[in-house]
Amino acid sequence: ISNDINDLGINFRTHYHAINAEASYRIINPTKRFNSLNFFVNADSEFENKTGRVQLFNTNLSLNTTDKLNDYYGVGTRIRPLKVYDFYEALSPDDTEYLTIPENIDFWFFFSSNYNRRFALDFNPTLSFFNETDRTQIGVFISPRYRLHDRYSLISEFDFSRPHSNIGNTIEVRG
Repeated sequence: ISNDINDLGINFRTHYHAINAEASYRIINPTKRFNSLNFFVNADSEFENKTGRVQLFNTNLSLNTTDKLNDYYGVGTRIRPLKVYDFYEALSPDDTEYLTIPENIDFWFFFSSNYNRRFALDFNPTLSFFNETDRTQIGVFISPRYRLHDRYSLISEFDFSRPHSNIGNTIEVRG
C-alpha cells in the first residue's frame, strides 16, 4: 500500500492510495530459440482519498522474448474489469462530476528488429474493446530507423489511434 508516491516534483495526480501486486518468470540462460523469455503479470489499483472511488484498477499479462537474431517480440493484454473515475478531468464546473471510464480490455503486440542492423523497425498494433455498445479503439505505432553510419541515424515515427463511438465532453459556460 502506498500513499501519493510522487513527492519529487510537480504532482499531477494527488490524493489517492494504491495497492499493487506483480509476479514474473524469466529464463536466465538462452535456449535453442530464445536469448530471453519473460512472462509478467501485475494488478494495479488506486483509490481516491476523498470519495473512496476507484481511479485505477487493471490487470496486465505480457509475454516478451528476444530471439536468436536479437529481434524483440512482445504480446499482452490489459483487463480493466471495473468502471474507474478520472478525478483529474472534472465534467462539472464545481468538480462534483468526473469522467467515467467503462470496463475494457486491450490487446497489443510489439515487434522491434535488431538495432545493430542498418535498417530496423518497431511495430506496435493495439486493439481495445469497451463495455459500451459498439465502442472500440484501434492503434498502431510504426518507427522505421536507418543507420547511416555509427554516429548518425534517421528515425521516423508514426503513431495513430482511432476511437470508435467514443464519448466526448462539452461543458456549457454561462457568463
